[in-house]
Amino acid sequence: MLINNKPADLKINYKVSAYEKIEEIFELREGEQPLLHLILALMGYKNQKKIDLGATDKNSDKSHEFSLRTVYPRNESDLDAAYGLLAILDNLDLPYEEVINRIAFERTDVNQTPFLKMKNVKTFYEYMLSGIEFFENNFFVDGKDFVKIADNIHEFLESDQSDINEILVGLLLEEENQD
Repeated sequence: MLINNKPADLKINYKVSAYEKIEEIFELREGEQPLLHLILALMGYKNQKKIDLGATDKNSDKSHEFSLRTVYPRNESDLDAAYGLLAILDNLDLPYEEVINRIAFERTDVNQTPFLKMKNVKTFYEYMLSGIEFFENNFFVDGKDFVKIADNIHEFLESDQSDINEILVGLLLEEENQD
């Protein structure tokens, strides 16, 4: 029996101008966002902060809609892996079996939970919102000129390599210990 997910569109009202600038920088078109969303979610995780999906930006009344009903079916396996990854990282304190079987790969057909309320999906996009804030605070600090942003990203990647390596080694060791 095939267990499906029934995606729903996501509307954000938080840091919309920053998000749209990020899309512009990377020249993304509709449907090309999944990898960017994963990168932003990982930035939010690194920032150790989730922002509620209903959060609003006090400086703007702009909103942005993501057509997950069309993007998800075309990128289902990649998005499921991304949702699962962030859910696993967010629940390292819980037993492995519980996280894998009940949280990381939750499906709407299993427990009739709406798509954006499933813990894995909700966690992913809460971290993504935090990642937008993180991107804005770290890479737009010298303005929104493409060269300055690229320099800031390069500097960040060079200086942060040890943290990323520590996370990856920790995850690999934990996985090895599970076997």
